[in-house]
Amino acid sequence: MNVLSLFDGMSGGQQALEKAGVDVTRYYASEVDPYAMQITQKNYPKTIQLGSITTLNKKQLKKLEIDFVIGGSPCQGFSMAGKMKGMSTKQGVEITTLKQYKKLKKKGFIFDGQSYLFWEYVRVLHIVKPKYFLLENIRVHNKWRDIFNRIIGVPPIFIDSRAVCCQSRGRYYWTNIKGATGLESTNRYTLQNIIDVDAPSKYTLTDKAVAIHNQKGRFDVGIATHDEVILSTRASIGVSATTIGTLLCQHNVENFGGKTFLYNKKSKCYRRMTPVECERLQTVKDGYTDGVSDTQRYKMLGNGFTIDVIAHLLKGMV
Repeated sequence: MNVLSLFDGMSGGQQALEKAGVDVTRYYASEVDPYAMQITQKNYPKTIQLGSITTLNKKQLKKLEIDFVIGGSPCQGFSMAGKMKGMSTKQGVEITTLKQYKKLKKKGFIFDGQSYLFWEYVRVLHIVKPKYFLLENIRVHNKWRDIFNRIIGVPPIFIDSRAVCCQSRGRYYWTNIKGATGLESTNRYTLQNIIDVDAPSKYTLTDKAVAIHNQKGRFDVGIATHDEVILSTRASIGVSATTIGTLLCQHNVENFGGKTFLYNKKSKCYRRMTPVECERLQTVKDGYTDGVSDTQRYKMLGNGFTIDVIAHLLKGMV
């Protein structure tokens, strides 16, 4: 099977295909983030990088003979943490059809944010005409969900990552994979499942840092979900510490892990979540993102798939 992954990031699609047992002949990746691409090539050196989705042309795509297209188009334009402008131009013109998008693009219009790239996904999908496809995005407003449904041609499957790990991360998945179904959320996964007992001391907050965070009201101590650790998060970014396993801001990916804190009752110390803990939240194997700065690791993990959710959806291709 030849696979084309759009917005490939750190190649979560490749990880999920491997977990699902899908045989891949060639894996083509469209990505622009150099750090994410570095991690992809470290783990999957045979990945064929194609560059930006906006530069992929019909002649080039037709030669690839793609069987499966997968991707999660940028979501910030739909999120509560973003501008909630959906897919539009800088002038405020909302884009509701592929034809309209192509016309605006040809005329040189500048688009607001990155969520308009959904139309690039659709453009590529129409050219490639794969046997299977999968598109991921956040739980978009009904108005935009209906547009997605009409354009993609299928209704979304909603899955909260709590079904496979200890984080609340609700996403829509549009796919034509036969037998793809939702997953029921569960409370059987707790903080204990992801704790890095060997967390380096550099992640521990100094007394000065704790005082600053307290002054700014960033600590919201929740219920104990581990023998020694209590979850604490920035209340200002909408993360509920009272729900077991809600460990990250669902939309503001820059805050993934780096602005979520753990409190050790024995040592009475706060610390940031480690990249390894964030890998476990996304059901990524330990150390997968090692090789770049923590900032970049948090970012690519926050932008990425929850691997076990995608692997579940891909089972129909085996």
